[in-house]
Amino acid sequence: MANPLPLIPLADVVRRIYEECPSFASVQHAITSGGQDALPSALVSPVRYIADPPPQMTGFIMQPVRMMVGVFIQVDREQDPYPDYPLATLLDVLQAEVRGALVGWVAPGADLPFDYVGGELAPYKNDGPAIWREDFATATEIRR
Repeated sequence: MANPLPLIPLADVVRRIYEECPSFASVQHAITSGGQDALPSALVSPVRYIADPPPQMTGFIMQPVRMMVGVFIQVDREQDPYPDYPLATLLDVLQAEVRGALVGWVAPGADLPFDYVGGELAPYKNDGPAIWREDFATATEIRR
């Protein structure tokens, strides 16, 4: 029997953001990255898998799964550290690049294109970078 995982390789999502979002100094997998990267950075992580019950069939399994990916956008909180645009504008630029790269894109192994789920300010240390999380979702199936 075929191994049903990984559903959608996260490396493909990291690569897509790296190739399509030129304003980031660094794009990494959030769980396996080696530490503090150059800013602004994007850290990409699976956030949640939501599985529907498999249909009752005999012989094989096709279980629908919705995969949510979080892109943690990190920016330096210093006063106007970027001469080309203020910090708030930089965050707008980075969000727009990530949304442009992922919304409508069909990742290898996915059955549907990514859609935008939403965003929120992520917890961060007072002396660390500001972190904004953008969430995107797509769907696939576990097949066995």
